[in-house]
Amino acid sequence: MTVSRQGEFRKKNMNPGGKAAGRTLLRETKGIFYYSAFILLFLLIIIELAAILWLNQGHLIFTLDDAYIHLSLAENIKEGHYGINKNEFSTPSSSIIWPFFLVPFAPLKSAGAFILILNVLFAFLSMILIYRILELFFRFWEGREKNLFIGFIAMLCIPAMNIIGLVFTGMEHSLQLVFALLVILGVIWDIQKDQVTWWFLSAVVAGPLVRYENLALSMPVLVFLILRKRHKKALVCFILMAILVGGFSLFLSREGHSFFPDSVRLKSSVASLKLEPATIIGGLNRSLRDGRGFVIFLGSFPLLLWMLDSRIKLKERLVFGTVFLCVFLHLLFGRYGWYGRYEIYIWCVILITLVFGFRENIVHFVSGRKMLNVFVVFCLFIGYTCYPYVKILFTTPFGSNNIYQQQYQIHRFAVEYYKKPIAVNDLGWPSYRNDHYVLDLWGLGSREAFDRRMKEKDTDWMDALVRKYGVSVVVIYKEIFEGIPESWIPMAEMFLRNPRVTASKDTVTFYVTVEGEKEQVRSVLQRFSLSLPKGVKLKIE
Repeated sequence: MTVSRQGEFRKKNMNPGGKAAGRTLLRETKGIFYYSAFILLFLLIIIELAAILWLNQGHLIFTLDDAYIHLSLAENIKEGHYGINKNEFSTPSSSIIWPFFLVPFAPLKSAGAFILILNVLFAFLSMILIYRILELFFRFWEGREKNLFIGFIAMLCIPAMNIIGLVFTGMEHSLQLVFALLVILGVIWDIQKDQVTWWFLSAVVAGPLVRYENLALSMPVLVFLILRKRHKKALVCFILMAILVGGFSLFLSREGHSFFPDSVRLKSSVASLKLEPATIIGGLNRSLRDGRGFVIFLGSFPLLLWMLDSRIKLKERLVFGTVFLCVFLHLLFGRYGWYGRYEIYIWCVILITLVFGFRENIVHFVSGRKMLNVFVVFCLFIGYTCYPYVKILFTTPFGSNNIYQQQYQIHRFAVEYYKKPIAVNDLGWPSYRNDHYVLDLWGLGSREAFDRRMKEKDTDWMDALVRKYGVSVVVIYKEIFEGIPESWIPMAEMFLRNPRVTASKDTVTFYVTVEGEKEQVRSVLQRFSLSLPKGVKLKIE
């Protein structure tokens, strides 16, 4: 926008009483509506928490079992061992730093409450950054309409960026969102104020330590810094990233492992070191066939057009090109789903960049119109493009209840009743605060199980592993495996009471792998069934 046009906006939106009156109006408007997003965020968190505690009979349970994988890993890190079982090295976490971050909390009975508090703080920090970004984008726009609009857009960011859903996963994604917002804020700050800040560079380096996916942001931003002639800063960031991320990979390698954790290898062709053209094309095809992937793909089109538009300032085109490259990398190698946590970092960057690119159009659209009409238009846009995240606002308590009725009850069965080694396919709660061996047949907690599941098509490997580790009881979703060993004896099925949201399946099956243990296990199951929450059904064969 030209200087003269910016002046017109200021004149149009300033109070007739002059600058002093304009500032007064600004303060009044901010007091009434501007900070309403913080109030809404707080109220939604309280409502979700109350619903979770009510459904779970007073138990704070996160919506994903994966949160307890990190806590189980943190328990052993505190004892000087990296892995789920004390006598076995394993790599179940997709985050380098998060399990270490949880070490002080993992042994505590109130560990869940501490993690929730941390994620709430990260959520509010994200909201502060959103406000700061919007103020930076619309600094040429003054008056009541601006403050009403920023307050409203900040409120819409709560569902649009899945901020509430991320809080209650109990995982690192709330912190990942903070770093993603810091990165895009730092890029815009650089081109508008010609200044590279320490917090921007810190986010570039630290982001991949929180989630490997943030490499899709950090690497293109290094190119951005080089093109902005910030060569030394780019070099220092690259060296620090290489030391920290590469150092962790060397640690894994020294233990006879791959350079990436198994949890990452399961999801990424980069981590599995399969970068053939067919694999890369397959990644892009997978993204386009996924609903969220296709929306992200469509969102990248304006970025590409702006990047190629010679009428736009070169430094702004550089921003659009950098973000487009970030999106392209995610389309090639990223994943989607699991309560919106895999793709949310890139989606929030796209939304922020689109607001930046359309900022002049937005001001023209808002100015002179009834704010109610403006609100309706933007609500419809967010409702259509962010429907899965809006839905999460209503399903979060049920997602928590799924984990309470399934994985938490399996944990109780293993720790309070059976008190011997078991095998599972969901590792989190069954292994957390459990001193007995837990064999993970899916492979995140067992490298041997991971390799054999990926390579062998029959079920002999499953039977061989349970016998090798002295496991007599297996508790799994039978549908996710290609078959069940014929020697395993089905003993019981446990059913969800409420609609399935975050659980992979409605039913878990209990098997006995040793004929002589049938009656003992049956007796344990009968006692266990009497302790189950109301509505959870255990059908003993």
